[in-house]
Amino acid sequence: MTALRRRRARGFTLIELLAAIALFGILAAMLFQMVKNGLELWKTGESRKESIEKTTALIDQIASDLAMLVSEQTPGATDAPVRMIADYGLFDLDGDKTEEAFLQRLRFVRACPEERFDARLRRAGETAGAAGTSDDLTVGGGAGALAPGGLAEVAYTTIRLPAQKGTDPALMALVRMFRTPIASADSVFAQGALDEAKRVLQDGTVMADNVLYLGFEFWARDTRSWDDVPNSVEGPQTTWDSTRAVLLDKTGANRFLLAKDKSSLARADDDVVPRFVRVTLVVEQDADETRSLTLGADLPASAKSMRVGDLRPFERGVREHKLVKIDSEWIGFSDVAGGEVRIVRGQRGTAAVQHAEGARIHFGETIERTIEIPVYREDWNDE
Repeated sequence: MTALRRRRARGFTLIELLAAIALFGILAAMLFQMVKNGLELWKTGESRKESIEKTTALIDQIASDLAMLVSEQTPGATDAPVRMIADYGLFDLDGDKTEEAFLQRLRFVRACPEERFDARLRRAGETAGAAGTSDDLTVGGGAGALAPGGLAEVAYTTIRLPAQKGTDPALMALVRMFRTPIASADSVFAQGALDEAKRVLQDGTVMADNVLYLGFEFWARDTRSWDDVPNSVEGPQTTWDSTRAVLLDKTGANRFLLAKDKSSLARADDDVVPRFVRVTLVVEQDADETRSLTLGADLPASAKSMRVGDLRPFERGVREHKLVKIDSEWIGFSDVAGGEVRIVRGQRGTAAVQHAEGARIHFGETIERTIEIPVYREDWNDE
């Protein structure tokens, strides 16, 4: 019998078996890791797809309302009942009773086609002495409400849902308010109508509760590019006052470049409406790796880099919007160096503040859309 036949007859040695088992284990581990990575990639893709669909649906609603915007005054009307106002409110988001965050909100008057096909709106005004208004919660309000008159007020704002002190203030609710007829006692343009979260929640409809940011930019008569410095002569405006008589601050967040004076409130011939509105909406991503991401150490207000528990979300792919939100502060990031992420503080109009170790780091799905306003109005007769 040859040596080869004798070896086959006695089988494999223990060392050979152990080597084969080890090799099989390595191959199995590699295969498992490949399947795991594939599943994680698929899950992340599905989560991102769902986030994009949700965000797009919200933008669609805003675009639909803006497409029906009305700019002309009703003949004989006084006190400018047809308005479009975008401004900032100062709010306390972290529950420490100190207002630290500016939130943008938009109010305007639009056509009310719902009056034609909503039975409850068609009944509005049938009762003598009716004084009620119609909103999204009572759509129509029935015969006890005033007749819409073909117009409605719409407002969009973000608010902090009621929460205990010390809870994460990054996530907010996107609220849409709807009122008809316009210029009623509980008009969205009334003083303080959007200043109290409790009132906004009571009078509006929460469209999403995982919103990180809502922003509006307006193409004014002298705007040349969206990329120019905001609120400069040739840049986009972040505030708007169609009456030119409400936002009269010369400095600060609510300065409006085309403002005139209080006498302009009663005039309709000098009203201005932007040609385009760019809406930016950021909704938190649902991916597990981003929902559990936290600071690995305290982050002072002056810090230029931050330590995080997982660097992968900052390294993976090329992100169009390199921004994260911690508490109420937006932070830009550039790259990873020395195990830390290099950052730029106080983005999107927020202030750089200190954040504690373990604070949640929020990534968002960002959707931008530029909406053309069919009834835009420009006044080229100013001196």
